Amino acid sequence: MGSAPTNETANWVAVACAEHVAIGRAQGFMQVGHGKGAPLRRLHTGDRIAYYSPVRAFGTKDACQAFTAIGAVRDERVYQGVLADGFEPFRKGCGLARSDRGTDPPAARSAVVHHPQIELGLRLAPRATEGHGRRYGVDRHSHARTLRIMRRAERLFQIVQLIRGRRLSTADYLAERLEVSERTVYRDIAELMTQGVPIEGEAGVGYRMNAGFDLPPLMFTKDEAQALVAAVRLAQPRLDVGLSRHADGALSKILAVLPTAARVAADSLAVYAPPFGPDEATRARLETLRVAAEARHTLRLAYVDLKEHKSERIVRPLGCFYWGAVWTLASWCETREGFRNFRVDRIERVDVLDTRFRDEPGKTLADLLRRVETERAGGRGEIRS
Repeated sequence: MGSAPTNETANWVAVACAEHVAIGRAQGFMQVGHGKGAPLRRLHTGDRIAYYSPVRAFGTKDACQAFTAIGAVRDERVYQGVLADGFEPFRKGCGLARSDRGTDPPAARSAVVHHPQIELGLRLAPRATEGHGRRYGVDRHSHARTLRIMRRAERLFQIVQLIRGRRLSTADYLAERLEVSERTVYRDIAELMTQGVPIEGEAGVGYRMNAGFDLPPLMFTKDEAQALVAAVRLAQPRLDVGLSRHADGALSKILAVLPTAARVAADSLAVYAPPFGPDEATRARLETLRVAAEARHTLRLAYVDLKEHKSERIVRPLGCFYWGAVWTLASWCETREGFRNFRVDRIERVDVLDTRFRDEPGKTLADLLRRVETERAGGRGEIRS
């Protein structure tokens, strides 16, 4: 019988050939010890897994001797799979991250998973072949040993996540987020680039990630999960109906795969938002405006300003902004030939026209924001409706 689950997240090194690791990664399971069930019962939901592969394919001498995947256990249940030869190995649900290196030949790339967090973390290990010599199965690492091997690797992993989440990230920004020096950031980015992570940029300018890089986050921490719950609770009553519904669905999916301790902490978060927000008509209108802005559709608005003056405008919707009490639509007004803001709750009618617009110099959201900053610096008023 396996040990009972605890709230402590454990760190494990599992051993399997690279080919089997790739299959498990693709199908969302882990399998160790030639399909035995007992080793899997020692692992619990949320435990972290690092896979070491001594060979590329089972029963061969094609050496791999590398850590080939990293992930987390997603399910307590141990089940049996059925293979064509009648073999029924024991398995457990597991999410494994991957990142193929473009320098590998196609045959190797299909079987071997290279992961920057593992490869770079092993540079800090007592010896380069930290996993070499392990028997097929699974071995638990102490917390201290895991920190020794993975501390810098986790920082490198965070750098990848920060860079790929922005158009351009400066070393100053990364150093502030990671609480390290800019010199450390430069050194870490150079190491990532050496390992094949497709980062573009240079010191003093900024860095960005090339398109197509695949490195999904492994798991949310308890604090991150609570932050997501708080954000959704605060936003839902104030978003349009479509976004509110999707936010709830996304949060449910995230909570479903969290370790028990993190899920309980997120659900019990003592942050709530009363259901006070825009009325249903305004929320419906807000969704129409948002979708039109995303699709670049020109709009015809029937608008009533605060002085009860009515007007009809043809506008290019640029974005919807929430000010704590009301939503406004930022736009380029074709009728007035200038930027205009419209309170969503004072729009009487919205007609979505077939005409689509393209960004033109001087008429974009970026131009509007630059103008607002300039006017604020000069002490001038806000943009009119």
